[in-house]
Amino acid sequence: MKKGLIFSRVVWSVLCLVGLLGFSTHLDSIAWLMVFLSATLPLLLSIASSNKAWDRSFLSILVVSLQIVAIAVSWAQWLVLDASPLHLVGIPALSLLFWIYHERIVRAKAS
Repeated sequence: MKKGLIFSRVVWSVLCLVGLLGFSTHLDSIAWLMVFLSATLPLLLSIASSNKAWDRSFLSILVVSLQIVAIAVSWAQWLVLDASPLHLVGIPALSLLFWIYHERIVRAKAS
């Protein structure tokens, strides 16, 4: 179980770096900012809440909402404005999948 948590944190770290590099080169793109935030928030919450009894339901709602908004912004900025590449949609989607995976591990560990 510990390997799964470490793996998800490593994936979020890589996605966070990709988002940071993309945002630093495209400062006018909101999609890159949302990609960066959608990878950073789960990483920080995963690290901060690892040993505490925080309200996991609230954290999940917060993270999932941010990631859905990031997916929508990335997709809309590609479709409507043609200001960002389509592959940006995959980064928050991947981050969302790893959040779901992370929460299953944490909930299984707690029970």
